[in-house]
Order: sequence, then C-alpha cells, then structure tokens
Amino acid sequence: MAASPKSKDSIAYLGPATSGVAVTPHDSNLIPATKGLTCAVTGTAAVRFQDDSSDVTVTLNSGEVYAYTVIAVRATGTTATGVVALY
Repeated sequence: MAASPKSKDSIAYLGPATSGVAVTPHDSNLIPATKGLTCAVTGTAAVRFQDDSSDVTVTLNSGEVYAYTVIAVRATGTTATGVVALY
C-alpha cells in the first residue's frame, strides 16, 4: 500500500516527499509514518500523530500540504476527501 518508512536518521527522511499514496480512512488500521498530508476536498481529518497515544482532529484545506507525521487517518471524524499521504 504505502512506501516503506524511512529511518529518522536518513537523508531521505529529511528531504521533501518523493511519493504519495491515496489514504482510505479506517478506524483501526495504521499506515507507515508520513512526511505530510494533503487532500482534494477541504474538511476535517481525525489523525494519530506518530508520537501521540490518542487521535486529534485537524482541518485540511484543499491543495495545502501539511508537514504532519501521522500513523493513522480515522474514518470516524474525517470529512476531507481525496486524502493523500506523502512519503
């Protein structure tokens, strides 16, 4: 599904995103830690940040790139569509 995660110590981790994968929000599935998120249609996204133990809701505006390192995009609480994980 998604690109393999890169070590935080690698140069590839520090550089810009080099791939994107469409995300289907799911209430329990995890995704590899992202470099960022974007979406096609503005809305909210219920996400789990990599170093957190609970989900938070963020607003995503269409076409904006958010430098969020998330490991989950939940279906419940997500209204944004066309969500893409950047790696």
